[in-house]
Amino acid sequence: MLTYAQQQKLIIDDFAEIEVSSKDDTKKRLIDDLFKKLNAGDTLICTELSRLGRNMLEILNLIERFSSTGIKLIFVNQPELSMNQNNALSSLLLSIYGYFAQTEREIISERTKQGLAAAKASGKILGRPKGAKAKVRVLDPYNLEILE
Repeated sequence: MLTYAQQQKLIIDDFAEIEVSSKDDTKKRLIDDLFKKLNAGDTLICTELSRLGRNMLEILNLIERFSSTGIKLIFVNQPELSMNQNNALSSLLLSIYGYFAQTEREIISERTKQGLAAAKASGKILGRPKGAKAKVRVLDPYNLEILE
């Protein structure tokens, strides 16, 4: 994204690095915080469309919300979606890409479930062994208080 900004001679005022799963709600993913920080005329640079939401409807709603507040969206890996010259074409492309992003996530999830089921069927024990303790536990610093 930095390379893109430098090539386009864009000045970046602030960064919002969000690595939380797109399955979380918008508050946890800090999307709502973006709307508090951004104003009309600002530009949000995002790597790709699928990073905005977990399904097509959510992605399209977020894009509409950005658009209605006058915030320009740039998708570095999908520059054809960044062009807002033809709104009808942009809307169509956004719908298609949103659908593909949602479908891809569903396919990955299904493959993961099938892989886990196959491993389990072949006798592999999944998860942490019974009785095993985590290396570091959240309450370890409070052991004395707990014992009291």
